[in-house]
Amino acid sequence: MQLVLRPSLARKYVPICSAGSDGILYSWDLRTRRCLAQMVDCGNKDSAALAVSKDSRYLATGSASGVVNVYRKDQCWGGATGPAALRRAGLPRPTTPTPVKEVMNITTTVDTLAFSPDAQILVRRLYSALQHFCFSSE
Repeated sequence: MQLVLRPSLARKYVPICSAGSDGILYSWDLRTRRCLAQMVDCGNKDSAALAVSKDSRYLATGSASGVVNVYRKDQCWGGATGPAALRRAGLPRPTTPTPVKEVMNITTTVDTLAFSPDAQILVRRLYSALQHFCFSSE
């Protein structure tokens, strides 16, 4: 299972994301140790890497088959990622967001992803080389 930690210096609520080999990503509340929401990673059944942009607007996933998907984070969890979601009846059903960008031109495992500080460039590591993708951050 791959974890992405987004620590915060403020005392506000910050969830973390995880993914496994089932193609579903999870949003977790570490205070209560409960899953807040789920989403289906479009076309990826074997997640190998996750990255969240510094401004928390984008979530990128990489797979063992080389596919990279970039999502707008506000569309990933169906808006139910806060503590109020836990008070409602059970865990929400997985959402199926559409990626903002899909990259499918490499077939080697994506094991590392990172966003630039302004979230306009995503870098993935390929063995001893780096490959970058530019996309509009709107």
